[in-house]
Amino acid sequence: MGEQVESIQGFCALIRDLRVGCGDNCLESKMADANYPMNSDCMDVFNAVKNPQGNAQFVIFKVENESIAVEHVGPAHAPYAQLVSLLPPNEPRFCVYDYDFRNDEGHQRNKLLFIFWTPDTVGSRMKMVYATGVKGLVRRLQGIQKEVQATDLSEVQASAIEASFRFA
Repeated sequence: MGEQVESIQGFCALIRDLRVGCGDNCLESKMADANYPMNSDCMDVFNAVKNPQGNAQFVIFKVENESIAVEHVGPAHAPYAQLVSLLPPNEPRFCVYDYDFRNDEGHQRNKLLFIFWTPDTVGSRMKMVYATGVKGLVRRLQGIQKEVQATDLSEVQASAIEASFRFA
């Protein structure tokens, strides 16, 4: 019961913080699409992942001090399993992976994959912080071809990702 009260109080504090200086309709727009500033290296690393001749296979971003920062960069040709192994079990993350796969006809394909990782174990305040920034981030990361929201490791396994490509 004490944890629930603390969680509710934290959520209420977040709502109060968002409402400071806002008019009546401001809360909805701020919560739906916070445009967190990006650290200076974020777009450079993203473009390295996006570019077929780039020197990075993936990037993992985190929200740090109310801005988006690069946490990990996977070198060119890094396996997808390496990205999955770096996902923290109790914290959200934004990830971009240059994903190569074979389609149902056996043809080699490539998609720029965005993963919004929000494990079920994350508290509501942290979920809210990340959820408010995801739309603005995806909008700035031009070229994303597939978006996946995952709450547990089964949803980010290669088989689940490739199945989502078939139904896209």
